[in-house]
Amino acid sequence: MARHIHSIFGLLMAVGLAVAAMLPDQSWAESPIDADIATIGSIGPGGGGHAEAVVAAKRLRNAGVEHLPEILNAMDDDNPIAMNWYRGIVADVVRRADRLPVDDLIGFVGDLNNRPVGRALAVELIRDADGDAAERLIAASVDDPSLPLREMAIARLLDLADQAKQRKEEKQAEKLLLDALPFARQPTQLKTIVNRLDDMGVDVSLADSFCMIGNWSLVGPFDNVDGVGFDTVYGPEAEFTANGSVDLNAKHEGKNGPVTWHDIQADSDDGTVDIAKDLDKEKGAVAYLWTTFDSPSAIDIQARLSCVTANKVWINGRQVMANEVYHSGSAIDQYIGDAKLQQGQNVILLKICQNEQTQSWAQDWEFQFRLTDRNGKGLKSQAPNTEGTR
Repeated sequence: MARHIHSIFGLLMAVGLAVAAMLPDQSWAESPIDADIATIGSIGPGGGGHAEAVVAAKRLRNAGVEHLPEILNAMDDDNPIAMNWYRGIVADVVRRADRLPVDDLIGFVGDLNNRPVGRALAVELIRDADGDAAERLIAASVDDPSLPLREMAIARLLDLADQAKQRKEEKQAEKLLLDALPFARQPTQLKTIVNRLDDMGVDVSLADSFCMIGNWSLVGPFDNVDGVGFDTVYGPEAEFTANGSVDLNAKHEGKNGPVTWHDIQADSDDGTVDIAKDLDKEKGAVAYLWTTFDSPSAIDIQARLSCVTANKVWINGRQVMANEVYHSGSAIDQYIGDAKLQQGQNVILLKICQNEQTQSWAQDWEFQFRLTDRNGKGLKSQAPNTEGTR
């Protein structure tokens, strides 16, 4: 259904752009550029504002190339429909231009306050006009707040490492990969770096590189036959949501009798916690997992979970995600939820469910979990710095 709706939006946009192309040329001076940009940005998911956007897009496509930075800075990941319109408008402005304002675009990229997606697209435009300038911008972006730009920079280091390895310069290839490792945020790139270093005999843990949380306490199993457990509030959940904590010495009535908390550790290589192994492959069941995380300061963060089965996550008593999905696949950072850490100790509770499917591919009951900053940099638990305070 979602794919069908997406196709309809794509058709609407294509028709809208075609209609706009047939409209008589209008001077951009008839409407301030920021008003036209705002009109595109207000297109609703149901096609609301489409007619107005057609007219605004016509004017923006006729705007001078000197207005590219303003259009680029309107691009926002949170509005994918408007993003498609802006991309088309940028392509038309560039196509109509005799030359690109490379210096202005370089200045736009250099301002870290500008929108990340627009800055990355600006580099792509610069690359077509001045490859050397784009290369310098990309090389300087390994720690850039724009994740698309950072991804370009890490890709560059991976390419350089490949070239060094082809020249049999193993030490140089290793150095380039180690240089990239602390700055990689895109999961596939980070995994590639770790795997290549491993192939070269360099001992690097994927779990450490991603800052996976590996030490947990687990209690279960609780009943999830016919999926009843996802919304059932069992004892540990009721306790945590009410008090923001759990009693690790408490005994709870589980699916097959009384259950108590016990320690469980993640695999040291990739940070996967195998619940099925711990609970003897129990089916139709719920497990709760608890841990603490020390933060040196209060900070906005993201909780990132990879899990092939249904799940919920709470931090300090507040739910930050819930996903009732079974065996549809998993990947690192599959689910992301915004959260806040307080200074000092924070408490985390996970609810990981398993259903009754018996197919071989439905036997996994496991997860990976980590906390990151808003750019995806993994965070490690560390005590607050209280030096000089009382």
